[in-house]
Amino acid sequence: MVFASILIFLLSCYCSISLVIYFKQASYIYLPSKKIETLPDHHHIDYENVYFTSSDNNKLNGWFIEADNAQATVLFCHGNAGNISILIETIEILKNLNLNVLVFDYRGYGLSEGAPTEEGTYSDAKAAYDYLTKTKNISPSKLIIFGRSLGGPIASWLAQQFPPKAIILESTFTSMLDMAHRRFPYIPAKMMVRYTYPTETYVKNFTKPTLIIHSSEDELIPYSMGQKLYDNITTTKVIAEIHGDHGNGFFTSGQEYIDCLRKFLSDQKLI
Repeated sequence: MVFASILIFLLSCYCSISLVIYFKQASYIYLPSKKIETLPDHHHIDYENVYFTSSDNNKLNGWFIEADNAQATVLFCHGNAGNISILIETIEILKNLNLNVLVFDYRGYGLSEGAPTEEGTYSDAKAAYDYLTKTKNISPSKLIIFGRSLGGPIASWLAQQFPPKAIILESTFTSMLDMAHRRFPYIPAKMMVRYTYPTETYVKNFTKPTLIIHSSEDELIPYSMGQKLYDNITTTKVIAEIHGDHGNGFFTSGQEYIDCLRKFLSDQKLI
């Protein structure tokens, strides 16, 4: 009788935890901040504060930064936390490589309207793409789609739909299901995951040169996921191993990171 009571109690706890995870998934995936911590001109970077609208009428905010003698433009899809104001170092790196840059906030992040969803983030990336190709009249042949962390599947979805000149994926996972298995190994993830972000599926459809960047010291998304993405790409591809934790690998690796970007972009005649 005591054993049965303990078992019932444990099963109740397990079910309760599972239900919390199921209904609270968005709060694990999306960690937006509405506060703009800094602006590019605080760092002596000229920029244009831009707005464009998603297909479902969310007004989205971004920054467009022009570089001297730029031959290409980066559409940058950021990760799941913060907003574009944490991207100053990344903007500086790309601008110093003579690349124009558009960084933008998904719905619910920064000054962008709405609340984030998977389909919503895809729609927002498409709106950013339309802004560059239609408003700025930038040819896809001069466009680089770049995704970091959660931005990886978003960039991948966009790149398979609207092929650019080149694609860069940094610190990106294979799928949200794989991440759920990793974070909650005792929960039936396949039955419970409501967000898919199937990067591994999207990259199989790539037709343009792709650079995978991943840190061997990434504590959140293991290097093996970056390797698996690389293995599933059938077009021209390069994988670059950097160092440092998940959020700061690009910064920790410093010149090593910049050099791998420069070589890939130079090989594609984009810088």
